[in-house]
Amino acid sequence: MKKVLLLGAGPDIVGDLQANYARHCEILSTDNTETAYLLLKTGAIELLLIQLPENNHPNYENLKKFLKKIKRRKFKSLTRILIASKGGDNQIEPLLKLGVSAVVVDVG
Repeated sequence: MKKVLLLGAGPDIVGDLQANYARHCEILSTDNTETAYLLLKTGAIELLLIQLPENNHPNYENLKKFLKKIKRRKFKSLTRILIASKGGDNQIEPLLKLGVSAVVVDVG
């Protein structure tokens, strides 16, 4: 069974994914980058979905450090996708250089 890790995702995103995809994959969720790193080190996570915080939010800098850390570590089989809020104040471009595969805009 595939494992998906949600980092910083709100309860609505977690609930939607669990309701629609729980039969096909195991869904883990955390707000802490250190916990996320420990889970990624197990090697069992195939997809990392990251809820992008606003630029002025303290977690934005933590997210950049986290993405640099997992890029250096070269989690080659890990797909990284950012979830940006529609109309949000997000600077996505600096994060794309850190190994992010795609950006999805949450219109919900």
